[in-house]
Amino acid sequence: MGDLKLVTIGAGVVIKDGKILLIKRVKPPYEGYWAIPGGKLEPGEHVEDCVIREIKEETNLDCEVESLNGIASEIVHDKKTGDKKSHFMIFVLKLKPKHLEIIETDEGKLKWLEIDNLDEENVIPSDALMVKEFILKDKKVQVNRIKVTEDENVYELEEFT
Repeated sequence: MGDLKLVTIGAGVVIKDGKILLIKRVKPPYEGYWAIPGGKLEPGEHVEDCVIREIKEETNLDCEVESLNGIASEIVHDKKTGDKKSHFMIFVLKLKPKHLEIIETDEGKLKWLEIDNLDEENVIPSDALMVKEFILKDKKVQVNRIKVTEDENVYELEEFT
C-alpha cells in the first residue's frame, strides 16, 4: 500500500425541484465524472464547516446544513492488480441552499440533474449510491462537536454539542 493515504471528504447534496447539483471533476481520481460537490476536510475544521466552505468555493452557493445522512469508507482498487489506489472517508450531508445562483469555477462544470437520472449519466458510481442510500432514504447520522483543552498533560472537556 506504500503511499496510500486516507483522505477525509465532506460532500454536500443540494436538491431542488427533483434535481441534484453535480460538478464535473477535472482532477483524478474520477476525472471527467459528475460528482457530489465537496472536498477535503482541513485539520482543525469540523465536517459541517468543511462542506459549507467547499460548496461555496465550488458552486457559489451559500447553504445551511440540514443533516448528516451517511458516512462511507471508499477504497478504489486497480481492477487488474487489486492494488489499493485511493481511500476516502466520506461524510455526506444534505444541504439547504439560501439561493440558487450557481457560478462555475476552475473546479469543474456544474449542472442540475434529474435525481431519477443518476444511473444514466456519467456519475461516480459510489456518489450515485450514496445519494440513493443516504439522501433519498432519508438516513440520519449525528455528529457531535467535542472541544477538549490540554494543559501539561491534564485534559478537560470544554464543550460538547
